This record gives sequence, structure tokens and C-alpha cells, in this order.
Amino acid sequence: MREKKLIIFIDSGDTLVDESTEYRKEGSEVVERALLIPGAKQALLALKEKGFVLEMVADGLTASFDNVYRQNGLEDIFTERTISEEVGAEKPAVEMFRTAMEKLGLGEADKGRIIMVGNNLKKDIAGANRFGITSVLMAWSPRYCMVPENEEQTPDYRIRNPLQLVELAERLEREQKEPMPHIMIEPYREQYWQELCAIHDAARKMELAHACLEDAFLPLEIAAEREGLLDYAHIDIALFDQCVAGFCAYSDEELAWLYVLPQFMRKGIGRALVSHALETEPHLNYVEVLFGNEPARGLYESFGFRTKEIISGVMPGNEVFHVRVYAMYRES
Repeated sequence: MREKKLIIFIDSGDTLVDESTEYRKEGSEVVERALLIPGAKQALLALKEKGFVLEMVADGLTASFDNVYRQNGLEDIFTERTISEEVGAEKPAVEMFRTAMEKLGLGEADKGRIIMVGNNLKKDIAGANRFGITSVLMAWSPRYCMVPENEEQTPDYRIRNPLQLVELAERLEREQKEPMPHIMIEPYREQYWQELCAIHDAARKMELAHACLEDAFLPLEIAAEREGLLDYAHIDIALFDQCVAGFCAYSDEELAWLYVLPQFMRKGIGRALVSHALETEPHLNYVEVLFGNEPARGLYESFGFRTKEIISGVMPGNEVFHVRVYAMYRES
């Protein structure tokens, strides 16, 4: 069977394994045995037979997973396993997803063909969305909330049982072979000013909501002058299928502005803008992210930026508001 293009990262507890059936010896954290949820074994075997690459990406103990999958005759079902005990971090940490990619020899360009399947909105779905891969919610568990609290917890797809994953995977595999809308990055020109205003004003409101600063909103017509948007050495726009969908502004060291129209979010546009900025200015190594804006922080972490400190001060251009920002640095 020819290997498929689509890569499936998948959680374990209440995604494949029924957590209510887990048995541990007294005083031990290791799961000795557990049952799979209905349809899980059939789904995994079908996906494997069809040529899909399966990698477990799960929080827990290696010994627990060894016991459970061996007991259920699935010890060889995964091409690789990324387990929090071995990584030293738990989802939604970017380290879990980056390690999973590295184990399969995947790079940044492969993110568009990876899906993460899990039952936990705060760990699996938010983690995948921040990292820039497709998120699939397994909405089977009666033990977890299945209602997203915010945009970053909103899955790209939702299934109710493991067997539905087979159908979804085949559909997404077919879509992998279809031409995707092309993202073009080009320098800003004055003719795009109204599009920039629309992008900023819609996306800025979402950004401020993450930081609980909705009242601090200023339209771009005001903010651009106060914050010197047009003074930056580089202002780029992103064209998605011929529509102006996002923009960024940056100097040789700092990425200062990055906004994408909400209806075009999670289509790789922000990622394309950041990639182009880093190619244009290889020494660009600093960005500030409003405290609480975890989707943006996750995006920058996927490019190697790390939070060094949290800075308190006043909001540039609207100094009556006090803010905290993640100061993120990247080795160039």
C-alpha cells in the first residue's frame, strides 16, 4: 500500500482508550490495563492498512502506553510515539508537536498535511491550532467539555467516534492532492490602504479580546499615525486567492505588526508573512505579544521565538491603558 501524504497525530486517553476503564495498582501512576473506546481498534487498523502514518502524541507515562496497547494487540500500530514523560512537557506545549514532527523527519513545509486528533480542547485542539496544524476534536468523551471557550480552542473538524476518523482522513487525503489557493507576499502599496484598515480593525479587536482590553481599540486610521506604521522599513501584504488577507510591518530586528482577516485565519497566511519577514531580514529576532494572546505566541514559538520576560507598561498609541506583553526573542 502506497503511503499517504496525510500525517495523523493522535492522542490516547478518551480518544482511543476509555479512561474510565483504566486500572492502576494501589500507589502506582502506571496504567496496567484499559479498554479501547468502541471502534478504536478497527479505525487504527483500517488507517494503517490504507497507508496512513500514525503517531501517538499523548501526555502520560511510557509504561502505561506500553501496557495498554500491548494488551489490545496494537503495540506496533504507531510509526512513532511522542510521550510527555519522555519530552518533559505536556500539550499544549509546542515541544510536544515539534518533537512529533522531528521524529518523522518533517519540517515547516509539512505542517499543511498534519492533523492532530484529540479529545481535549485546551491541550490537543489549542495546541494544534497554535502550532499551525489541522485540529480534529474527538467529541466522544463524557468526561471533558466539548464547547470551545475561545477561537484557539475551536477545532477545524469534529468527529464523534474513531470510525469517523477513517472517512475524514480519506477526504483530507483527497484534498491534499487538490491545488490549494496560492498565498503571495508583496510590498504594500498605497492602493491597499483601505484593505489594511479592514484587516487591522477586525483582527485587532480579536487580539485585544484575548488580553481583556477591548476598550483600548483604535481604528487603523488613528493607530497608524500614532504608532508610526508607515515608518517601518518593510510593510508586506498577503494575497490569498487574489484577496488581500493580511499584512505585517517590521524593521531589521523587530516584527511589530501582524494581522490577518478573521475569515482567513488558520490558512497559513500569518505563517507565510512571518516566513517572508525572516527571509527578508535574517537578523529579525524580537516580537512583543499582548499577554493572553496565546494563538499569536504559539505562532511565534513555532518559528523559534521564546518568551524571555513579561514587560509591563502603557499601550503605544493609547497610553491611558496599561498592558503586559510577552517579550519574545529568537536566535538569528
